[in-house]
Amino acid sequence: MSNFWGAVHFFTKEEIIAIIKAASDRFRPFLICAITTGVRRGELMNLDWKNVDLNNNKIHIHLAKSGKSREIPLSEDARNLFLALGPKPEGKVFFLTEAMIRLDYKKAVLNSNVKHIPLKNTRHTFASQFRINCGNMTDLQQFLGHSAMGLTMRYAHLSPEYTNESIKRVNGLIPMVEIKSFTEENIRLHKLPNT
Repeated sequence: MSNFWGAVHFFTKEEIIAIIKAASDRFRPFLICAITTGVRRGELMNLDWKNVDLNNNKIHIHLAKSGKSREIPLSEDARNLFLALGPKPEGKVFFLTEAMIRLDYKKAVLNSNVKHIPLKNTRHTFASQFRINCGNMTDLQQFLGHSAMGLTMRYAHLSPEYTNESIKRVNGLIPMVEIKSFTEENIRLHKLPNT
């Protein structure tokens, strides 16, 4: 089942693997790139090899929706994909039409038995998985090319289970001796109702 928080639907790690395995050979690289970079479909369709910088592990997006160019660092998975595809000095990275992408995505979803969510949600998948793994909000804003942090904030708190897990990062700030200095009576006095 796909996870969602508000209107943000994204693939779980298990669903990512299933849909990638079910994708056609011509579509699989495009799908992997979309999931591992968070780049918009149109930006990927226009991606040229001259904008793929494997020496510095970045891709340069020049035709961004916002009108501003941006650099996106490549994860190890994304870098390995580009190495497997080329690299080439120039030319389009992906030779897929809009119709081919729609058809191949639909087939991949059907063949994977994954609940259908729109292809644009590969971007949500990237952002959500980045946050689940404690990625920084400012970095995410830059990677996604959002002009305002408000757009990125939809990924701030995906679900209570992730929030509960992330709060553990501040465990141990207070030495146990300080906590033990409270008497049992003080603890009872400070106990919240119904706890």
